[in-house]
Amino acid sequence: LLEADVESMRRLTILGKLAPVIERYQIEVLQRANFLMELRGRGLYYVFVGNLAITQCFVCLLFVVGLWNLVMGVLCLLMSCGINPATQLNVAGLQAQHTEPLHPGHGAPIA
Repeated sequence: LLEADVESMRRLTILGKLAPVIERYQIEVLQRANFLMELRGRGLYYVFVGNLAITQCFVCLLFVVGLWNLVMGVLCLLMSCGINPATQLNVAGLQAQHTEPLHPGHGAPIA
């Protein structure tokens, strides 16, 4: 709900009626928990919640949810430092893909 685009939601038939409620919710969160609006604060929050959930049990759904929160928190923290994990993964993947020899004269990899 924090990331919901209220203006786009207003144009929808059914969800448009919820737009004012979601907008009030976003303003309330902005006032009470401003740190959630920035990547670094949100990342630290996700890491905290993930650690709490992971320590509750090791063979249950709560562990998986906690691990997911932990990973999302680390990704948010990386992005807040200017590192885009998607770009880093794509660069590593492209380097691995382009190690094949090129077909002479065509510039495309040999199949």
